Amino acid sequence: MNAKEEFWSSYYGDVVKTGNAWLDYSNERVQAQTFGLALEAAGPIRSRRCLDVGCGWGHFSRLLDSLGAASVTGLDIVPDMIAHHEREYPRIRWICGSLSTGDLSTELGPCDVAFLLEVLQYLPFPEVLRNVWNQVLPGGRIVAVVPNANCSIVSRTRSRFGDRYAPLTVAQIEGELGAWPDVEGVEYRGWFFARDQRNVPYEISPWRSSGGWDVEPNRLQLVAIKSAAPVA
Repeated sequence: MNAKEEFWSSYYGDVVKTGNAWLDYSNERVQAQTFGLALEAAGPIRSRRCLDVGCGWGHFSRLLDSLGAASVTGLDIVPDMIAHHEREYPRIRWICGSLSTGDLSTELGPCDVAFLLEVLQYLPFPEVLRNVWNQVLPGGRIVAVVPNANCSIVSRTRSRFGDRYAPLTVAQIEGELGAWPDVEGVEYRGWFFARDQRNVPYEISPWRSSGGWDVEPNRLQLVAIKSAAPVA
């Protein structure tokens, strides 16, 4: 675990002690909409092997299990949280560790869908994205949600944590994924704070193959699909 991850492990270890139920989500409605949009992007979950990177309190991992996933692995860097999950939810495989070096690849095993929801901003990019991609089977996909570095609201959090907090832009993501020969397709959509949040917190753009919104979204969602056929 590098210094950046050690900072966040300690930070969220303290947050867990406060009993915050959502960790990276400002409230329960944001969490619920995020989970719903992630599932929509993933497609059917039943009988698929799923990896939840940065699983936090494990809410999403348990949701995947309830939807009939063949297996669910929840990964996080906060030891106390993972120990709690192992005691309370033994049906799911819980792992405490870092993906920044790739040492966990054998322990994690292959997956059909890897979720990175509100976690890439805390991890060394692009190493983690590449290491996760290596676990995805042909025809599988990554579903990620990350703060948009071009959003002025996100920049306030960035100023608070400095280089420990690194939101991304579509250009950064494209620059990495565009060099991978086994990427079949990548699509993005932007999440914008809704003017009237009584129904849902975010208004969601259509899927698109690149960025370039007239107004910068608060969050970026991406889906990267791995080629089903081996790359020559």
